[in-house]
Amino acid sequence: MTRPTHIAFSDESCWNDGQYRSIAMVSLRTTDLKAMAAKCDECFRISAAREFKWTGQWNPTRLRAMKRVVNTLDSAAAERLCRLDVLTWNIKDSRHNVSDRVDDKNLEVMYYHLCRNVFRNRWPPNSEWALLPDRHSLVDWRNLEETLILGASSRVSAWVRPGEEFLRSYGVVSVRPAVSGKHTLIQVCDLFAGLAAFSWQNAEPYRIWNTHRRPTLFSLHERTKRSARMTLRFELLQYARLQWKEWICPTEFGLRTRNPASPINFWLYRPQHHRDKAPFREPGGRIVRARDRDRGQAIRMARRSGSGSPPPG
Repeated sequence: MTRPTHIAFSDESCWNDGQYRSIAMVSLRTTDLKAMAAKCDECFRISAAREFKWTGQWNPTRLRAMKRVVNTLDSAAAERLCRLDVLTWNIKDSRHNVSDRVDDKNLEVMYYHLCRNVFRNRWPPNSEWALLPDRHSLVDWRNLEETLILGASSRVSAWVRPGEEFLRSYGVVSVRPAVSGKHTLIQVCDLFAGLAAFSWQNAEPYRIWNTHRRPTLFSLHERTKRSARMTLRFELLQYARLQWKEWICPTEFGLRTRNPASPINFWLYRPQHHRDKAPFREPGGRIVRARDRDRGQAIRMARRSGSGSPPPG
């Protein structure tokens, strides 16, 4: 097997819960992996937690550790040693607000968009990738070829069978779901996927908190109604926005990057056109994407006929 030149870690947050859902990916050269993981391990060491999770216990000590992670990524990204790419989607937009939406299949499509963007557009074109997603992800990697074919916003150039050939066509030499407790960078992905979804889900409460951070009568009243964990999360969000102000769009309270080529990239998915729809289940049980129904039927007909050639796309 080809030795990968680059490695990517990923994890998702709120994939089937809440209005906003996210996937985060940390990518870097394999030669930089050991040093980067050691730096993140050092950040986490001040906390007593065995594993860092966005949904875990929050306290001031953990917040300090998380701020150290922000600083570490800030320095590494500034030197172009790694990237943080976080894709967030809104289930109430025109793409996702469809009847009988299938969230686990939609997660696969969103993984496609993130992988395609990072692997093809953000690193050298001849990079060879090892992808280590959190093993609890519900993405079926064996069916990713179909997701890419039916979910592509433009024609997929490499039309091949599932397996190694397909993986190499995207520069991926292995996909190995991993245990997050053994990989600090998967925990980092969990943290920032959670932060991204949280930033959009709580944009208005965060705006109010940020406006009234000084100890006024109003803010003291608000604090009595707000949980300590929510306040700590607001503080982390505020810290990340300040540290990454070079990249983060200042006009929105949810995390979004001004330039997607930035090494810290928070991407809020926008529907591409009226036919861009999330996967849904038909009355007969078959799962399809609305925008690709006709193309999908043509592909299946071509396969049954033995031609193996895709229709023009």
